[in-house]
Amino acid sequence: MRSHGEVAGQESLPFDAPAGSPRPHQDRRVAADPDRPLTIRLGGELVRTRGWLAGTEVVLDPTRRPLRTDVVVAREKGVLVAGVVDRQFGRLVLRNDRGVIWIGLGAEIVGVVEVVAPVLDVARRPEVPGATSAR
Repeated sequence: MRSHGEVAGQESLPFDAPAGSPRPHQDRRVAADPDRPLTIRLGGELVRTRGWLAGTEVVLDPTRRPLRTDVVVAREKGVLVAGVVDRQFGRLVLRNDRGVIWIGLGAEIVGVVEVVAPVLDVARRPEVPGATSAR
């Protein structure tokens, strides 16, 4: 059976479809300001993996696309999670001390870690060589 463009006895409907204006394309992601760094204080999820204690501050680059083995901060269901980017069974995952977190379609990558500021804790500060200790 072949279809033909238009048959002589077949006319178009007597009404025209309303001419609606096309919807403007709205990007859900807000463009990040590259001049303003994003600083976040991490929890204890990267202590064993990277040696970063709880309270470590990181500066994120929200414009950079994460690559494998990059440390990123993601927002999954309103919760911020930090981890190392990897792939498992073809899906994007974050690996940290708590295990593997599968990144779903609703997740948002907040940014890739660029700079790490260690916790300045007096109790964990190494001793100064040559100083006398009262032990």
